Amino acid sequence: MFMLLLTWSPETLVWKHRVAVLEYIQRLGRPTAKDRILAGHLGNYAADVLKQGLTDYCVAFKDGILVTIPLETVIQSKRIKV
Repeated sequence: MFMLLLTWSPETLVWKHRVAVLEYIQRLGRPTAKDRILAGHLGNYAADVLKQGLTDYCVAFKDGILVTIPLETVIQSKRIKV
């Protein structure tokens, strides 16, 4: 699972982000085309989620679909069941 965490603050108009790069996806080497496509899909979905006004969510790719997970769930556990 690859996760991209985004928060947006309308008061400061600053994007705060943290990217969790799971190196086993990249096999400790250069990203494959699949890795790059996945990153593009996650980034696009994260932007859509923010446009809907949802903040403090994690975007993940699970079983072929894009899902959102509340950051509270992510923070509470090191392993997340999506």
